[in-house]
Amino acid sequence: MKKITKKILRSLITGILNMEARFVLWRYRPKIVVVTGTVGKTSTKDAVFAVFDTLFTTRKSDKSFNSEIGVPLTILGLPNAWGSLSGWMKNILRGFVCMLSSPKYPEWLIIEMGTDRPEI
Repeated sequence: MKKITKKILRSLITGILNMEARFVLWRYRPKIVVVTGTVGKTSTKDAVFAVFDTLFTTRKSDKSFNSEIGVPLTILGLPNAWGSLSGWMKNILRGFVCMLSSPKYPEWLIIEMGTDRPEI
């Protein structure tokens, strides 16, 4: 039962953060560079960021946050709350605030995206 509850909570949190991230992308319309592939994603992302950050306000994925939870966290500018339910609730609230007012949203997002299956 505990495993099912954890899976449902993860799915719910991921869904809410994805919705918030989509809204933020729609509202602020940043330009986006997505780095994907089998090897070298993090190094490539860091190199692209180093160049873009000298010219524009830019945000990149933290470490190798390239999952279905890491990408929305990058878009929203939020940390990973790991196993903390209260941390995830704070992230959801911060994401909501970002949806409503973020006067310094970056012009460019440099996102590392892992692929484990084709998207349909």
